[in-house]
Amino acid sequence: MTAHFKRQLADYVEYHRDPRNCALHVFGIVFLFLAAVLPLSLWPVHAFGTRISVAAIMVVPVLIYWLLLDVGIGAAIFGAAVILLSSAAIIVNHASVAVVCALAAGLIAITVRGARESAGS
Repeated sequence: MTAHFKRQLADYVEYHRDPRNCALHVFGIVFLFLAAVLPLSLWPVHAFGTRISVAAIMVVPVLIYWLLLDVGIGAAIFGAAVILLSSAAIIVNHASVAVVCALAAGLIAITVRGARESAGS
């Protein structure tokens, strides 16, 4: 773990000691990630000899960033990203564009509401 990342992590932990806040962050990050990749999963491209979504391409720089910060945390985020990208692909394959967009908007609304309630308490 780099010294810079350790300082960032220490600052983050200092501001997020409340257990409810920690739980909301876990769910909020997952919901926002899924909300971001759902619409991008509707957009297929041909790259690397296969058909993949723009979502998968857009996630690569973020995953590289986390792996460079810390291999263990980066690997965990990579695993979560694979699961969430796979979930988005399944949803996109079984739902209409309107449903996908409504689901993404709903996930954002739930996250924003949870953040507001957490900040108010």
